[in-house]
Order: sequence, then structure tokens, then C-alpha cells
Amino acid sequence: MKKIIVLAALAISINGYTQITKDSLLNMMVKEACADLEKKDLSKIDKANIQNEIGMLLMPTFMNHSSEIEAVYGGGMSDMETMQKMGMDLGMKLSTKCPKFIELSMAMAGKKGGAKDPFLNEPAKETKTTENLTGTLLAVTAGDITTLIVKDAKGKMIKLYWMEYFENADTLKTSSKTYLNKKVLVDYMEQSIYNAATKNYKTIKIITGINLP
Repeated sequence: MKKIIVLAALAISINGYTQITKDSLLNMMVKEACADLEKKDLSKIDKANIQNEIGMLLMPTFMNHSSEIEAVYGGGMSDMETMQKMGMDLGMKLSTKCPKFIELSMAMAGKKGGAKDPFLNEPAKETKTTENLTGTLLAVTAGDITTLIVKDAKGKMIKLYWMEYFENADTLKTSSKTYLNKKVLVDYMEQSIYNAATKNYKTIKIITGINLP
């Protein structure tokens, strides 16, 4: 019985310490991040890419406390779930204690048409414009993400990504060799994705439909 009481007391003590450590960490990060943001001229921020800009502005604070983040949240900066949890906690505190962060958040909300947590790394809910191109289908390359290579009228090789179901997808899946070196009309939309290797975003073309001969 005595051992149970001691273990229970120890558990309570640990939980209390973890909570204090988390609050202390977030308060330090808020103080540092807000101080850094106060030095920035927000008029020079790229509003078209504001979510990425916010991440870059806060990155020094993340790096300064990487070991504490891992100790408190149980995962490192490479762990997406950890960064989401920590980002949400930090964002909530910054949203009440840092005027420059509030200003940035409002600018992003205005751009996207609604408030959004800048740390979740979720794609923005925007209306995508569909475009199309006519050319010769040169290759269908299978992989984790299947791609098509189409040569347009100017001889340029265009890579398109097969990431979702589209019209005539089943036909192309079962008979792709039949349509090689033939003219096709491909509908697509452009989307920015994050490339972890280069630590930058790049724009790719995602197929939304294809007209086969």
C-alpha cells in the first residue's frame, strides 16, 4: 500500500513538472519569437506566400529550443505530429501576446478568406484553376506517384502527376502503351508542394482529366 501511495505521488509530481516545463518553454519561445517579429518590416513580407514566410520567421526560435521541444513534446523537429502540437500551442499564445503575430495572422486570414493556424501545414482551401495542354504522350512512368510526359506543340517536355482519379484514368491504367506517341488533351491544375530535400516549395501539374484518341 505504501509503495502505491509513493508511486501515485511520484506520478502527480512528474505530471506537474511536465506541465510547468511546457508552459515555461512556450513562454520563452513566445518572448523570443515576438522580439524577432518586432524587428521585421511586415510591408516587405511576401503576402502571396505568407504561410511559408511565418514559418521562416519563427524558425530561429524553433532551432534555439529544439532539444527542449523534443523533451517536452516527445518528438523532434522532424516529427510532423510533434510540430503540429507544439505549433498549435505556440500559435495560441502568440495570438494573445504578440501584436506583430496577430497582424500577420490577420493578413493570412484575409488572403485565404478565413482564419487558419499557420503551423498545421495543411493545403489552403482555394479554388483551383484548371488548364489544359495538347501534345504527344511519350511516357507513363509508374511509381509511388505515377507521372506522364507529354511533348507540347513547341517540343517542350511537360511532366504531369497522376495523384487522383480523373476521367479516362481506368482506360489509361489498363492500356497506357496503346496511347504512347499519340496526341492527347490533358486537363490539369497547378499546386505548390514542399520538397524536403531542397527545403523549398515547387509547383507541379496534377492531372484532372485526359482525352484519349
